Amino acid sequence: MSGDGSHSEDSAVGVDIDNPRALDDYVRGDLSAKRAKRNVTNNLAVSFFVAVVIVLFAAPVYIWPIGDWLLHFTCAYPDAKTCGQHNDKCIWSQSGNACLAKQHAHLYLWGTMLMQVVFSVYRDWGTTVKFTMQGALGTAFASLNMFILNAVLGPWLGIRGGAFMDRDILNTTVSNSRWLPLRYDGHHILSPDCHPVFNVCWSELHPSFIHKTLFVSFDFVLFVWVFLFFQFDSNTRMFALSTHTYFMMSFVDPNRDDFEVVPAVSFNYLLMILMASFVAVFSFRCGKKWGDHFLAL
Repeated sequence: MSGDGSHSEDSAVGVDIDNPRALDDYVRGDLSAKRAKRNVTNNLAVSFFVAVVIVLFAAPVYIWPIGDWLLHFTCAYPDAKTCGQHNDKCIWSQSGNACLAKQHAHLYLWGTMLMQVVFSVYRDWGTTVKFTMQGALGTAFASLNMFILNAVLGPWLGIRGGAFMDRDILNTTVSNSRWLPLRYDGHHILSPDCHPVFNVCWSELHPSFIHKTLFVSFDFVLFVWVFLFFQFDSNTRMFALSTHTYFMMSFVDPNRDDFEVVPAVSFNYLLMILMASFVAVFSFRCGKKWGDHFLAL
């Protein structure tokens, strides 16, 4: 305070420096402005870096030589008795009458990996790691369930390989399930002479396949019940249930060999999600460092 009783004012900042409340408000406002600038810069940097990573990692989709390499990256080994019974989507390596290996395609799971990266990255490090871990954990639960169902219990119950192994081949591209024979699969009339109830030809269901239908149905319902009943985090629950539904739909589809080959699609799917988790965390950290570098200039 000056000698004449008036308050002094700092001309550089335009605030009454003898008024603690005014000075406190100024400091808070200045810190808020700096924090807002830092957040905006970091968010822009992370968003831009993630976008660049997605474009680069999407190269197999729009640059075919890379896509062709990814399409034939690894081999899956099918059951020998099904050699030659697959449609043109599969590329087989044969020697005489022996089926050696099938080139396994990772390409059709590539978009899932890229979406997982986008879903996992958030505005701060802690939430990004949480989303990443929850997505990977939910997928791991669904993959573990399919491993037990297909690889552990499958040989004992006769369901190893899913409905593909018990399919009724109608022509070169269409099959009907013996586990649950359908009249119409959404594209073709499979059983024109049956009288279905809820689209199922119950009269064509052979007693030797009923236990397979019931057990797979029980597994599906039990898994869903566990994740709805117990207090799993919503993100973990959504990933587990959506992935579980995808796996089970593939398992009971007589036209899909996803669980007849080794490694099964559940293993490859989990591997792609784990890759996406690493890319998401890496993208956030690099984008954040990039933003901090711009702020320091």
